[in-house]
Amino acid sequence: MSLGWWPSANFEHEGGRGPSGRPYIMPTTINVGTFSDRIGDHLGFTDWFEFTQDKTDQFADLTDDHGWPHVDVARSQDSPIGGTVAHGFFVLSLFMHFWNQLVVVEQKSLLLFYGMNRVRITSPVPAEGGRIRLGLEVASVKKYEDGELVTYNATFELEGSEKPACVAEVMFRYWREGMFPGNVSV
Repeated sequence: MSLGWWPSANFEHEGGRGPSGRPYIMPTTINVGTFSDRIGDHLGFTDWFEFTQDKTDQFADLTDDHGWPHVDVARSQDSPIGGTVAHGFFVLSLFMHFWNQLVVVEQKSLLLFYGMNRVRITSPVPAEGGRIRLGLEVASVKKYEDGELVTYNATFELEGSEKPACVAEVMFRYWREGMFPGNVSV
């Protein structure tokens, strides 16, 4: 299945412009070993990502989640929300696209997604025309001899809403340059 609409994390594509045509946000560069100096720092906000019913239907096909609140436009009109909504996992799946707009990690040999804590879907995102962006903050750092485990506070803002679409703690394990995980310390 082709997902030609999936956002690119390549900062060079289309002359350094995102899917909206606006220039990409200048990411913050952080070296492995210095994240503890950034605890509490807000790293900014990304460009907006707009949902469409077609994208939501493709995500439903990809994940085999065809629940009517996501794909049945007629039936969802009578729901309390008044229309179809994007899957919560669709919102979460955009994290790396957004993260790549905000952070460049240098002096690393490897980074791995470690997990998420306290994930909450706090507002429904309309499957047609709903727009979200990510705000990111360095929340905590656990140091290891070979690198760091960094926890970010992620807020997926929903355009036009006082409440975010989603909040989560997202964790990445970084290994310093020249350090390759053998017996992985986590």
